[in-house]
Amino acid sequence: MLHAQASSQRDSVRRAAKPLFTGDDGFLALGFAGVTVAMFPVDKAVARRLRSPSANENQFISRSARGFEIIADPGSIVVGTAMYALGRVTHRRTLADIGLHTTEAIVGGSAITLVLKGALGRSRPYVTDAKDPRDFAFGKGFGNADRQSFPSGHTTAAFAAAAAV
Repeated sequence: MLHAQASSQRDSVRRAAKPLFTGDDGFLALGFAGVTVAMFPVDKAVARRLRSPSANENQFISRSARGFEIIADPGSIVVGTAMYALGRVTHRRTLADIGLHTTEAIVGGSAITLVLKGALGRSRPYVTDAKDPRDFAFGKGFGNADRQSFPSGHTTAAFAAAAAV
């Protein structure tokens, strides 16, 4: 028993010594930031294309977008909560932990995203006719759905769930 405790303490000390972020993580983040900035012209072109009359008549795009929206929200919360409940009922601790932590991450990330949406106030593409992707009005996103385009709530939920798992 004493040997098991000592081994457990060594393991936790060894794990705690690892840094949360490394230099490689910094380079990866810089790469993603660079690609994001480089995508601004493509973002504009795609937005124009999706708003063209021929794209609006395409029901497949509309149905697909709605399906993904439902899967992301409230689907991610429903799935996480169901995983937690199922894990508790079946006494599968790992399943319950994944469900709990995934749901916590999504709720926490979504709360931060709501504050950022309100503070940043980026207009939705239909507000500026997709002509100005840099249309921010700081503080104007609170209570104004037309100014809550950034950051994406669906992307936040997806990355929060993936990070928790």
